[in-house]
Amino acid sequence: MTYKIFEKILEKNGVIKISPNKGEDFNKNDHESSENIRVNENSKVAEVVQTGYKVNNKVLRQAKVVLDKCQ
Repeated sequence: MTYKIFEKILEKNGVIKISPNKGEDFNKNDHESSENIRVNENSKVAEVVQTGYKVNNKVLRQAKVVLDKCQ
């Protein structure tokens, strides 16, 4: 309950969650790979490890993601 209230306060103040969906293209500006693997333009998100946040189009924390290794 408290977490939901906190999220609403953040939203009211312009803070946006960065939480990519599985299969979404890796975006080096908004996402950070949680593993030490080579990232290329075809890299896809397999899982979100940690949600990221941005405010006024400025990234406060990148979303930490696991990338699909089948590329």
